[in-house]
Amino acid sequence: MAKVHFPLACLVASSAFAIADDAYRPDPTIAEKSIIERCLAESELAADRRKCIGKVAEPCRQTPAGASTAGMVDCDAREITIWDELLNKSYYDARNLAKSDEIRAYLTDAQLAWIEFRDLACAWPRKLFPNGTIQGPLAGDCILQQTALRAIDLLELKDWLEER
Repeated sequence: MAKVHFPLACLVASSAFAIADDAYRPDPTIAEKSIIERCLAESELAADRRKCIGKVAEPCRQTPAGASTAGMVDCDAREITIWDELLNKSYYDARNLAKSDEIRAYLTDAQLAWIEFRDLACAWPRKLFPNGTIQGPLAGDCILQQTALRAIDLLELKDWLEER
């Protein structure tokens, strides 16, 4: 069966504004990735893992460049990338651990349904503020939250499958 990658929604646009070190970085650094990975490694329960959400975006938003509309979007986009990578890895790990075609099909169906849910759930800023600059930061935060929560759900599922 061919691998199906579940790409990040393109609701969050990047900009050329500086975020840190006066250089625009569309991708998270190794240090930023390790912040979230270390936080997750120190957490066993889903409730504890949820405390890892925002560990990159929030400090980034506290910088002068991160406080602008475009800066907020960029801060969120960097953390979304981290969670999206974790989500995809956990999804494929869970599929590989599944002992039946039925469970693998369920995982695919659930992931496709989640993508549709995330896209609809995070579309509200565009609907409420069609011409407003606030829609980018609000949509970015929504996508960040939803992607991180789904990654955590898939980590939990993977943990359960490993124990079976």
